[in-house]
Amino acid sequence: MKTIQSLLPWTAVLALLAGAIWWLLARDVASGRWLLAAVLFGHGAVHILLANPAPQPTGSESTWPFDMTRSWMSTGPGLDTGTVRALGLALIAVTVAGFAVAALSTVPIAIPAGWWQAVIGVSAASSTILLLIFFTPQLSLGIAINGTIGWIAASAAWLP
Repeated sequence: MKTIQSLLPWTAVLALLAGAIWWLLARDVASGRWLLAAVLFGHGAVHILLANPAPQPTGSESTWPFDMTRSWMSTGPGLDTGTVRALGLALIAVTVAGFAVAALSTVPIAIPAGWWQAVIGVSAASSTILLLIFFTPQLSLGIAINGTIGWIAASAAWLP
């Protein structure tokens, strides 16, 4: 329960940010596109944390949520940790690259705006699979972000 409560400030910040982006996009203000592109790029970049070793805990810190050494695929079905890590690294690459391309198509810079929906769909799906493979309660926020972004793209609620 403490883990979920620790996500509340982040959830509030993201909800305010999403509201601001939606308000700007609804009025076709250019800064809305740039802000959305920054959020997409940032969301993708956060996944790189999974590829790095967890920092050493100090004091009463909570467990580091971006830890590829803890996966239900290694403990449950008993897959080799190296295989699970390789799968994780491949998904990280797809997710980071996909959200970077999505960010560029949002503005659009060098990537056609018409690619936006497909790239968002692939990126959100690969991110969600990655977060589920290495799931901790703190990663729920990332899954919610993927669901929201995926819904926006699938419903065509907004298109660049």
